[in-house]
Amino acid sequence: MRHTPGRFAAALLLAGAMWLPAAPPVQAQPLPGTACPLFPADSVFNADISTLPVNSQSATWKGNMTQFTNLHPDLGTFAQWYGVPINVAPPPASGLTPTFFYNSDSDHPAEGYPIDQSTLIEGGPGASSGSDRHALVVNKNLCKLYEIYNLQNFINGQQPQAGSGAIWDLNSNAMRPIGWTSADAAGLPITPLLLRPDEILAGSIAHAIRFTAHCTHFYIWPGSHDAGSCDATFPPMGARFRLRAGFNISGFSANTQVVLRAFQRYGLLLADNGADWYFQGTTDDWWGTTAGDTVVSELKTIPAAQFDAVDESGLQAAPTSYSAISCTATPLFKSYFSWFDKASAGMFNDNIHLLNTGGATSTGCVTLGAQSIPFNLGAGKATYVTFPTGTIGGPVVVNVMSGPAVLASQRVQYFQSFNEVWAMNPSQAATTSYLSWFDKASAGMVGDNIHVLNPGSVLAHVSVGLAGATPVAFTLAAGAETYASFPVGTIGGPVTISSDQPVLASQRVQYYQTFNEVVARSAAQATLASYFNWYDKASPGMIGDNIHLFNTSGTTAQITVGLPGVTPVQVTLPSLTETYVTSTPGHIGGPVTVTSDQPVLASQRVQYYQSFNETPSVSPAQALASSHIMWFDKATAGMLNDNVHVLNTGTLAAHVTVALAGASPNVFTLAAGTETYASFPSGSIGGPVTITSDQPVLAAQRVQYFQTFSEVPAA
Repeated sequence: MRHTPGRFAAALLLAGAMWLPAAPPVQAQPLPGTACPLFPADSVFNADISTLPVNSQSATWKGNMTQFTNLHPDLGTFAQWYGVPINVAPPPASGLTPTFFYNSDSDHPAEGYPIDQSTLIEGGPGASSGSDRHALVVNKNLCKLYEIYNLQNFINGQQPQAGSGAIWDLNSNAMRPIGWTSADAAGLPITPLLLRPDEILAGSIAHAIRFTAHCTHFYIWPGSHDAGSCDATFPPMGARFRLRAGFNISGFSANTQVVLRAFQRYGLLLADNGADWYFQGTTDDWWGTTAGDTVVSELKTIPAAQFDAVDESGLQAAPTSYSAISCTATPLFKSYFSWFDKASAGMFNDNIHLLNTGGATSTGCVTLGAQSIPFNLGAGKATYVTFPTGTIGGPVVVNVMSGPAVLASQRVQYFQSFNEVWAMNPSQAATTSYLSWFDKASAGMVGDNIHVLNPGSVLAHVSVGLAGATPVAFTLAAGAETYASFPVGTIGGPVTISSDQPVLASQRVQYYQTFNEVVARSAAQATLASYFNWYDKASPGMIGDNIHLFNTSGTTAQITVGLPGVTPVQVTLPSLTETYVTSTPGHIGGPVTVTSDQPVLASQRVQYYQSFNETPSVSPAQALASSHIMWFDKATAGMLNDNVHVLNTGTLAAHVTVALAGASPNVFTLAAGTETYASFPSGSIGGPVTITSDQPVLAAQRVQYFQTFSEVPAA
């Protein structure tokens, strides 16, 4: 028989006939009998984790969680005293604060804890004194949660004895002090993480469910307390596990499907030491009904192997807070990469680097298909994220949800080659854009693909054209990406991408066992004067260094290309045609200047040993007093050279500093119209590199990785 509620505490009776308040979107339902939220809607407990990547330690942790092969529901009726009852209390006339064994980790509220002899505890009044004996009480007027561990039986006038006590403001995401226990070993609240019948009957569970493992190691956010005794191959407190999206739930009862959908969307949260894969719910007589018993029986058949640990390390929106970054909010800023690949042979690394150059914290998510990686980036800070091995596809979208826009670049290691490309912004999208050259005819040119991305909200009709080849025409849905190519044996330029909606395009080239990507440009980016930092047909391995020119105007262009140690090359280039210039071997230096009486696009295509790299020219308008390069590396095996080139396009001497955290800055004076480069000692690694100057300058990074070469302009 159910215990009769006392004067201070009333049992939370989760009966099907009880009135249930409507659940707001993506927020856990309030407890029946209260209007209190179970933490704010943006709490990590209520965070949708369905798009987070699998944690790299998932298989290792699961390998040490094998006591049971299936889930086990730790919940039941009042006759069974399984689960944990929740008490809902009015404001106490006088509260009691127990004597706590873990006194320094416990809260001591002035009003005391709203408990008396009738407060329902885990296991009932007959529970062993050494068991958990949790007491959970919600003050419905203050929306305050009181939780006690190991509350012992007591009589009127007696001060209770307990293990620890914790208090939570249900309208706040404030965490307990790091290192403090709560009524739970992980330092977490218990109440918002329990499986409740009222939510099942309402058809929606919008929060994680707590569960246990027999041995743990340390803690990760949102956990804040360590109660483990095992090594790092065991899961930490706070780890989040998600039921695989491909697990077929259609054969289960409707009520059980509600729970399984919650496991897929919100997951299980490791909160305590106990039996592996035991998850907790409330003590409630509904579990003994036919419907409730069906749920319990069916949940016992769910294989633990169908769960994966997810990486929620980037979800934390602020220090000492349970607030989580939402990847479903409307972004303030977006940028794009065409493709991501950690599945193809030779694609060893594909990292998305992020740099916040603003004065406030930026939060957001890097998204690829159904996967999202949150980030929280303080002012001036840099980081990088990646997706699990085996991931391939596009586009990758960098969404900034709050704070200033971030710089983003993609650094790819393909076999023993390296390439970096900056993210594309929606403002770069155009109805007509160009790529200098296409080549599936030269020896070693294995792949040459034109990727096209529609960042808009309207279907785009796209054509990718190359003189002498049949155009590739297709439709591209809003937000979608695809790629086109031409047959083997095709060579020439330019490639023209035309569309009835603005689109972004890039060219991804595989040359022997190296990889390069370059972003398409529109006529709006053509200039009368532009530069390349360096030219090299003298160093060993520098086989080709060609300056490609494309006249985007409607008039013939008279162009002059100034190469180091060579008489300037004069070129007459008809409207909408392309050519390239080069020098004989033996010439090295910089800068290369391209001037024209009509706007032109210029790019530099370099063949270094059996690698290929293309970089666009930069104009004086792109010169900056402060610019950045994401990463510097003269420590990793194969990173032979990493040079930061700086060019002063102005008329005044520039006083320049090239800085990298942990290394002495390079400080120099650069005369008008001249170029130099700086580097850091062998063993240096990190980022970002910051180039500051009292005059606007152009900067670029030229990297030699094994016998491959890559260049990326500063941004």
